[in-house]
Amino acid sequence: LTSIEFAQDHCARLDDASDATSLILTFEPTRSRQNIIDIGGRIAIDRRTAELRWLSFRYTNMVAPTARTEAGGRMEFTRLKDASWLISDWSIRVPVTDSVLSADKQRTTVATAIDIAGGRLFSARRDADTVFAIPFPDVAGVVIDSATRRLVPHARMFLREAFREATSDSVGRFSFGPLRPGAHTLQVNTAALDSLGAGSVMRLQVMDATSARQVVVPTLRQTVAGLCNRSIDEMFQMPSVLHGVVSARAADSVPTTVHATWTDTLTHAIVSVRTTTDAIGQYRFCDVPTTRSIEVHAEQGARASKGEVVTIDRVVPFRVVPMRLEERSADESPIAGLVRDSTRRAVIRATVRIDSLNLVTLTDVDGSFHFARVPHGRYRLTVRQLGYAAVDTMIEIGAVANVQLRTSRTPRLDRTADEAARSLEKFDERKAGGVGQFLTREMLAKSERKQMSDVLKDLRSTIVAPIGANGAILNNRPGVLAALSCPSAVWLDEHPLYVGGLGDPPDINAFTPQQFEAIEYYVDERQAPSEYRGFARCGVLVLHTRQ
Repeated sequence: LTSIEFAQDHCARLDDASDATSLILTFEPTRSRQNIIDIGGRIAIDRRTAELRWLSFRYTNMVAPTARTEAGGRMEFTRLKDASWLISDWSIRVPVTDSVLSADKQRTTVATAIDIAGGRLFSARRDADTVFAIPFPDVAGVVIDSATRRLVPHARMFLREAFREATSDSVGRFSFGPLRPGAHTLQVNTAALDSLGAGSVMRLQVMDATSARQVVVPTLRQTVAGLCNRSIDEMFQMPSVLHGVVSARAADSVPTTVHATWTDTLTHAIVSVRTTTDAIGQYRFCDVPTTRSIEVHAEQGARASKGEVVTIDRVVPFRVVPMRLEERSADESPIAGLVRDSTRRAVIRATVRIDSLNLVTLTDVDGSFHFARVPHGRYRLTVRQLGYAAVDTMIEIGAVANVQLRTSRTPRLDRTADEAARSLEKFDERKAGGVGQFLTREMLAKSERKQMSDVLKDLRSTIVAPIGANGAILNNRPGVLAALSCPSAVWLDEHPLYVGGLGDPPDINAFTPQQFEAIEYYVDERQAPSEYRGFARCGVLVLHTRQ
């Protein structure tokens, strides 16, 4: 600023002489620099000592988009007791620009962002001598609900790095007192978040006393949306959440798997889901059922937790279940197995049981299943899946812990003559009513050499979408993507084979026309009989097997 070069390129004048303590000077680039990006600004000089106090500047001669960003900065200067100088406070705003193609195909410059940087000096030392120091800021403020903007009383707050605690008073105010500047991790717990067993964690940059003037905490709804990876707009109702932390006596790199199992109230089918813990041992399940018994357990290599049976309340649909991994006892082992059909395809969502131990689970998407802790001994293991041949086998635990099971690929379901007669009576009644589409044995006999997809595609308002090499699923919406996103429900002999959301839709080409006595199809809820209402949003296919 005092150099000859700067004086030659800039003009300065007295801007404000009314200040009793400072002289304010304004400087601008000379006319010869009107086409060069430069700086102009103001300087404050102490009237008594002629010392430089502060400088503010802005960029000049910029193109219009960047000129509107108020790019520039400010610096404050401090003279130390040893007569040296420091910049004690600074900030700078720099526009980030880009070249874009306008509607008339011309290149134009736009400001896409503003980079802001700065800092503040609180203390400086030279050897053992403190040459500059100002008090740390008193950090205080209020806690505000992000949705209602109301003050939150009795919120518990904790600064991890500083080990400071505070609690907001009855009107939401809090204070941490003097706090070292820098980045802090602030955890906030409120009564609403306590019901979820969660807290809000945020980064707090402390620079001055206004750093935490307002601490905005998420609502319970926002927190659940974050836990379940949902958009707030997509949450028509609050999802139920089962979550917790799995701890172990020794840490290692083996991932921990957490399983949850329950019985579906509508279909009476067993539902089994699993997840893995994150880097700090946390797990979560979203959209688990309320008012139902849920069995949850964790396992990691040779270790497993004890099974916990919990129920989630419908009013407060959150449950925290912590678990601890322990070494399995010497007389018990895990069981792992695979269920395949005759073509080596995975049999999905088959129910696997060891009734004598009251153990039950489901096969997953690759046909695998497991039990975490099984005492050594000899047991009968059964596999059941609607439309597939039953499997009954004896296994010896202690000698064999991996089981390979095979069932018939051709789906079939055994039922009594009375059950078949009642099913067909309902078919005849609905056919007489004229609502829906119906294929009788006589009609199916003419198509016995066709694939089921070829038979069903002739029905009105049905779409057959291919899956895999030769497979197909049914839907009531045009377009393959629509069909894959919302397959039709499938019922086999009045039992739900697929009702949406529970497992994968069945491959209709795994059936053959000669297997069935009758078939009925309903396009949507308006056509579907009462027993299928709630499952027919994407259509419902009802299959009646032959005796």
